[in-house]
Amino acid sequence: MTEPATSHTSPPLGLMIDKIARVSGQRFAERIADLDIRPRHVGLLSAAARQDKPSQADLGAWLGIGPSAVVAVVDELQALGAVERNPDPANRRRWTITLTDEGTRLLTEAIHRAEELDRDLVSTLPPELAQAFHAATVQIARHLGIAG
Repeated sequence: MTEPATSHTSPPLGLMIDKIARVSGQRFAERIADLDIRPRHVGLLSAAARQDKPSQADLGAWLGIGPSAVVAVVDELQALGAVERNPDPANRRRWTITLTDEGTRLLTEAIHRAEELDRDLVSTLPPELAQAFHAATVQIARHLGIAG
């Protein structure tokens, strides 16, 4: 029989990671709010930039979201002039997504702000521990199949 957690024990790592992810996600959203985009927009822009003319289905699979969610995000980004949706000449039912110059600008600025947040998140750690944390995080992401 396991003993119940006490005030002297740390919460499980997964719970701490979840809390860190939620707080850092909220802080990232605040940092990009003036760009009129949200983290999910940055995720789609990043995914579209990493692939050659991905379809909406490709982006949904890469992001782990359903078709209707992808369509909504693409619609929002298209309204901002950040992406273009074009029919695939080889498949009339398939739409490809490409970044516009505005999309590239938004993604570049959002990444810059994410990097600032990264530095802030580890600012209290000694450099060697910050580097080890980064390396461990990348390794865990690879293990989970989300390193991209």
